[in-house]
Amino acid sequence: MPYLSRKISMNWQATATEKDLRVEILSRLQQHSRVAWSHRMYTGLLGGHGNAKRYTIGFAGCSDIIGQLTNGQLLAIEVKTLKGNPTKDQQDFLDLVNRNGGIGFVARCAADVNRNIP
Repeated sequence: MPYLSRKISMNWQATATEKDLRVEILSRLQQHSRVAWSHRMYTGLLGGHGNAKRYTIGFAGCSDIIGQLTNGQLLAIEVKTLKGNPTKDQQDFLDLVNRNGGIGFVARCAADVNRNIP
């Protein structure tokens, strides 16, 4: 039975959207004992019917999820599907966070949270 559950999980991950993954990852962060807080940074379209305008809360390269660990470290998570890759701005931001003592990484599933937050 564990094999069946794993197979279903892998199939779900292969077809999951970034939105699906973000929800799963935020849920895992809420349960993680080392995470003080985490918040989704919003980007999207505002309006409709041909008048939609892109909006961003944050800055170019800002990660999808920002947070803080209980020891004070900054947490930055870029959520990507199995096929997605971070843009240069996004990778530069993750590198900046890591160079300065924070934890920044690309997450493709909730298990990446446990792998990257010791």
